Amino acid sequence: MNAQEILKRVRDTLLQNIGIVTAVDDRVTIEYAEQGEVFPGIVLSLVSATSEEVLNGDSGLTAVRVEVSVFSRESYVEAFNLADLITDTLTVYPSLNGIAAEVRRDNQRTGSQIDGDKVTRIVQTDFIFYS
Repeated sequence: MNAQEILKRVRDTLLQNIGIVTAVDDRVTIEYAEQGEVFPGIVLSLVSATSEEVLNGDSGLTAVRVEVSVFSRESYVEAFNLADLITDTLTVYPSLNGIAAEVRRDNQRTGSQIDGDKVTRIVQTDFIFYS
């Protein structure tokens, strides 16, 4: 399975969580959000994709590293709560829509505010999916 397919599976998994759907409707996008997009929203960005090697060659597994960004206009609290919901969703699922995956989350989470539009962005770097 290639990286784009895995990103789509991650998106589909997030959209199965009623709490996420309640917060963002279907605004979980891959790579970028459209100009003028309604907030809050989630953007999944591919950081890297590598084939896993074993002693006798390619294992057939792909390791995909994904950055998850949460955008909110309401508050840091809304953004952080949504980020926590995403973390919970991606770390408790034993598979992503039928594809076995090991999910690890680095413990880096940063918050920043873009003053012009008062947009809060929470970046969760990174989730690693093996498929």
